[in-house]
Amino acid sequence: MRAIVSFWLSGLVCFSAVPALGFAPQIDAVPKTVEAPKEAFLENAPLAEFAFEDDLFERRQQRLREHYLPTPLGELTPLPEAAVDAQPPRATSIEAELGTVTIRQNKALIDSETSNSTSTVCEPSLAVRGNEVLYTGNWFAAFSRDGGANFAYRNPYTLFPSTTSRPFCCDQVAIYIPSHDLMVWFLQYVNDGNGNLVRIAVASGADIAAERWRYYDFTPQSVGNWTGEWFDYPDLAYSNSHLFVTTNCFTNANAFARAVCFRIPLEELRTYAALNYHYFARTDVGSLRPTQGAANTMYIGTHESLNKLRVYQWDDASTSIQQKSFSVRQWVRGYTAPSSQLAWLNNIDGRITGAWANGNRLGFAWTSGNDATFAQPNVRVAEIDYAAGTVLGQPHIWNAEVAFAYPAMTTNSAGALGLCLAYGSSSLPPSAAVGFRDGAAWNLAGVATGTHRPNQNRWGDYLTIRRNGANPTRFAATSFSLAGGTARTDIVPRMIQFDVSATESVPSPSDVAESSINRINTSMRTESVDEVKVSGYKFSSKLFEENVNRKATVQKLVHAFDGSDANRTKVMTVIPLTETESIESYSAMNDIRDIGEFFFEVPETVCLPDERTQVTDTTAAPWNGNCQLIITTSGGLKGRGTGWFLTPTVVVTAGHCVHEGAGGEFFPEIEVIPGMNGPVRPYGSQTVTSTSLRTTQKWKEFGSVVHDYGVIILDQPFAGVTVTPALALSDADLAVANLELSGYPADKATGTQWFHSGVPTSVTAGRLSYTIDTFGGHSGSAVTANHSSGRVAVGIHNYGGCPNKCTRITQEVLDEINSWIQP
Repeated sequence: MRAIVSFWLSGLVCFSAVPALGFAPQIDAVPKTVEAPKEAFLENAPLAEFAFEDDLFERRQQRLREHYLPTPLGELTPLPEAAVDAQPPRATSIEAELGTVTIRQNKALIDSETSNSTSTVCEPSLAVRGNEVLYTGNWFAAFSRDGGANFAYRNPYTLFPSTTSRPFCCDQVAIYIPSHDLMVWFLQYVNDGNGNLVRIAVASGADIAAERWRYYDFTPQSVGNWTGEWFDYPDLAYSNSHLFVTTNCFTNANAFARAVCFRIPLEELRTYAALNYHYFARTDVGSLRPTQGAANTMYIGTHESLNKLRVYQWDDASTSIQQKSFSVRQWVRGYTAPSSQLAWLNNIDGRITGAWANGNRLGFAWTSGNDATFAQPNVRVAEIDYAAGTVLGQPHIWNAEVAFAYPAMTTNSAGALGLCLAYGSSSLPPSAAVGFRDGAAWNLAGVATGTHRPNQNRWGDYLTIRRNGANPTRFAATSFSLAGGTARTDIVPRMIQFDVSATESVPSPSDVAESSINRINTSMRTESVDEVKVSGYKFSSKLFEENVNRKATVQKLVHAFDGSDANRTKVMTVIPLTETESIESYSAMNDIRDIGEFFFEVPETVCLPDERTQVTDTTAAPWNGNCQLIITTSGGLKGRGTGWFLTPTVVVTAGHCVHEGAGGEFFPEIEVIPGMNGPVRPYGSQTVTSTSLRTTQKWKEFGSVVHDYGVIILDQPFAGVTVTPALALSDADLAVANLELSGYPADKATGTQWFHSGVPTSVTAGRLSYTIDTFGGHSGSAVTANHSSGRVAVGIHNYGGCPNKCTRITQEVLDEINSWIQP
């Protein structure tokens, strides 16, 4: 059986119970005071116009280049014999008992919400109170009052005052602190040659919804009397009593000077009082990272060398800081892509980007380049017991074909460890996933599939994951990808909220030392599969228009015709040329999107790796029995789906390909194109109206996912097409069947047919699940199997999620279809 998610087990001995290698003297924090804050602006105050000027754009670009200035790393330390870093033994592939990632929201911020001030070094962050959400990125901010369903653009350049020589740009971080009902917004400003300032804006209680901010300013000079230095690369975390702010200092010659950590009382921030804060600074390490989920003690991680991790301990009740060092597997700083395909990773530098605390169990994660053991850039993870001074395990996230980078991690209130990260491969542009640690495995769900690589080979530098303040078991995360082009304006930032159900929330110290993801669970949504229910996938032309506006997963015609992006997919898309169909007419069809985007904010996506094969001869059986559907909505918008011939005049498809569902209407017009192959229509086409469409009452009234199927009744038969009979097979027959699925996915060139096969992962009374690769546009495809009577349809594909799903063809389904097509 093809595994949903599988991983490699290795290195069990090398990395468990590794002793700490050193204990340094304690550090005493320095006390400082900041005056009471200024008030920034009131709710709905007019926003000054802001032009995206060339000079400022260059300053922004310079700020991005400065992010990659080197920070200290000490010499490699000889490790005890028990911790010697040998190559992992030959691994064994197993299928794990995994929990479930349930995506509750996957919001793509549209251009009006970001003012199109986006960057391929997006650095998105967010703070989620519940209904109120602050989302920040390069170079924009946005605020929501409806839980992230809609955002209003907020201009960070004009909302707060700045001097001419020190305008805002570019780093921002946001966080919400439920214990004090406090939202914090960190903004970083430009170095004017004498240094820069960073601004901490706060709003508490009713001021959050009113967007009534107060702010405090810090400069290197005011904090430590560090002249000629500037702050860069911030992070925020909190304990029970304090906000922790970390950043680096660089000189005007762009040389590293020190790493700094501020500790600010939460109560003083909540009441907008003058601040009595403490800080400590280190010149021997850089890029301190505080842990998310801390209680009365904050732990702060950094790299001491390529094989030593240093962790600082700072109790809320103390001004003294302790530290310990831990041996970890040697990693690689930086990465030089062997080809342009992974050049978006050229600037990974190993800074810790994920840090969490769960009692004495701490974790830190960062990106490593590839080496002799790990063929691709990967995420290194070290879990430690600080009190015992031991490394509990190193469950790295790696794959021989897929690169992982930029991890962000936190725990929820139930102790589950959630994460978000970026991934990609030689055939897949940078994409995004969320997930959680489930026992010894990482369970990931794809949330954004990139269509392009950046035209400037930079990505990152960090993502963010938080708890939802109103629902602390729910994770809220950020991601981004390029959709429809290579420029910064093609960046699509996303807000993702998800729940997890783990078989084991907190792994035991005896867990495996390393694991790899061989497949990514690309679950976009989950359903109760065998009951009638309101699916919530209500037809929405607004949602579709927003998705079109973001150009998500647009396939450009040039990719198929001139081969300029031949490495974009594993297998080059083949499109035959034809004199009977103009290229201009065919090219216009590339704007037609998956009909599922009327119903779902996120189209289904493939399970990784993508193993679909193109059908290049669509006039051969059985491929000529499949149809490209071009569906016109009542608003005149168009979407695409797939159908298949049950008889020469009856096309079976998904219910949401013929009807809006849940109280909606039949679509007014559908064009049926059998065996379409790019511009070629070997059998011509027919267009039918709503009077020729049928679907179930339960789909029409309730949007029931089990009853999401329908038919199109044609006026005239198509000569020469292959019909596929439908048959209700038993549970036993289906459990061992090799299922096949072919259709017209929206992530490939329009009108190209793609095929994949696999065995079921589950068989229930009304549904079949499988890891056959599909994408939006496959909806309505026949799920077929070989039977003693020949090739038969056993399901009607209608939902993604890895496992993907179809309505099982039962006798009840057959009876209903027969009732529709009887004269």
